[in-house]
Amino acid sequence: MSAGKYRSLFRRRGEVVVLRRIVANQPDQDLGAVHARISGYKAEEIAAGIDAGERQVILLAEDVASFDPPVRKNDRLARADGAVLTIESVDGSTHMDGDTILAYVCRASGAS
Repeated sequence: MSAGKYRSLFRRRGEVVVLRRIVANQPDQDLGAVHARISGYKAEEIAAGIDAGERQVILLAEDVASFDPPVRKNDRLARADGAVLTIESVDGSTHMDGDTILAYVCRASGAS
């Protein structure tokens, strides 16, 4: 799938969240608004090592490309309803077009 099609999919079916970076001995940094698709896991995925209550979060790569690194463990996602999710792991190799990362797949925990 092309970057344009990914962008269109996120605009139609995703939500906008604020990506926050937590750095020791510094105030939390709001990196910016990013497009995300957030969903629960299926029962068979929970049996495969995912904890009940965790969420799959897919972040549009172009939204986080200017951050260094783009997204990492312990970053926070603040949703419009006030819920906050914490990134537990990041996969940048699942959603690619050739060598171009289209989206990051994250496992997140916290209020949803």
